[in-house]
Amino acid sequence: MNETGIDLSFEFIEITPRVVIANYKEYFDVNASAIILNNFIIVIDTLLFPRQSREFREQLEKKYKLPVKYLFITHCHSDHYFGIASYKDIEIFGSSMLIGNLNKRKKENWTEEAFEEWKTSEPEYTEFINEIEILIPTIEFEKKHNIADNDLLVEFYVAVRWGVELKKVGMDF
Repeated sequence: MNETGIDLSFEFIEITPRVVIANYKEYFDVNASAIILNNFIIVIDTLLFPRQSREFREQLEKKYKLPVKYLFITHCHSDHYFGIASYKDIEIFGSSMLIGNLNKRKKENWTEEAFEEWKTSEPEYTEFINEIEILIPTIEFEKKHNIADNDLLVEFYVAVRWGVELKKVGMDF
């Protein structure tokens, strides 16, 4: 709980030694996740607010003693994207389709007027809404994007549905 009385806390869940999920149940059951590699961390999606995303990042880096190096945005729903400001110092990537959708939403839906309307409808969240920045990923891929770290390879790909696969080079992981 913070000074506004709004509970932005989330559950930090270690699924495996290399996969972590942050779950914010209080506001539409929002999730973000991370893949822990040998030398760095890849975060997948953000939580709803930058303050939460910053806390998730800090917890990851402290627990695993590794830097977050990449942020992958899966799709353009606000609960997967609005926390992006906490990652603007790292490489952010997504599919060409995602980037097109983000640019469209930025122009048509995520306007200053829309954010003002949100603050009017949920004034208790104003402080958190004011922290949101609309940033577009700088790395774009059409069908597949790989990230390697020594003997580990993470493959991000676009299909009918998005997918992430973690492999140990030479065998399934």
